[in-house]
Amino acid sequence: MAEAELPLLVFEPKFLLYEVFKQKYGHKFRFTNSWDYSSHLSKVPGYETIQAVVCNGMSPLNKEAMEKLPALRMIADVSTGYNNIDLEECRRRGISVSYAASLAAEDVAETAVSLLLDVMRKTSVADRFVRQGRWLVEGECRLLGSKLGGKRVGLVGLGRIGTEIAKRLEPFGCRISYTSRAEKQSVLYTYVSDAEELASQNDILIICCALSDTTYHMINRKVLLALGKGGVVVNVGRL
Repeated sequence: MAEAELPLLVFEPKFLLYEVFKQKYGHKFRFTNSWDYSSHLSKVPGYETIQAVVCNGMSPLNKEAMEKLPALRMIADVSTGYNNIDLEECRRRGISVSYAASLAAEDVAETAVSLLLDVMRKTSVADRFVRQGRWLVEGECRLLGSKLGGKRVGLVGLGRIGTEIAKRLEPFGCRISYTSRAEKQSVLYTYVSDAEELASQNDILIICCALSDTTYHMINRKVLLALGKGGVVVNVGRL
């Protein structure tokens, strides 16, 4: 099949894996990522024939954007969430949607624990102290921070990512509790009904829930006051 006859596969602007996909599947599709949903789509040659969009959750694919794609049949979102996609419009038009689900759960969990360790042990603070040459004036850096072992950790969300975080914190001797849409009968961690109560019972909050109308601004002033001045918040939830 001539290149001009191949189906056009369009990517979200600045898609990090664009070249990887193009190298692997360039013989099956024509590729472009030189567009955006709001104003430049019509400048892409053959845009009206686009059948598939690959995105990473950074730009909204709403009804207005999809109206510019009359031949669209599939949206492949390579991120772990799909809140950027108008699912109702996809159902109406019969557009298939896929997403990465829990593919990166272990990576996110490791990132959450590394951020927590950095805050507790003040690793970045000590690094800046040395790089700024403050030790020449102030002497030794005694910012050893606080140990993580034995701390009370509250997880806001206990899906795949929250579960992986909890598994990694258990060896530190952390006492783990969580809040979620419903109590998980398969775990031994303590269930708390809401974020404010969870904060009042813990030293640390790790936010790892999905973004939704229910969770939007869940961590508010009341929650932070309940956590207290010495509390720590680590956020690995979606924006």
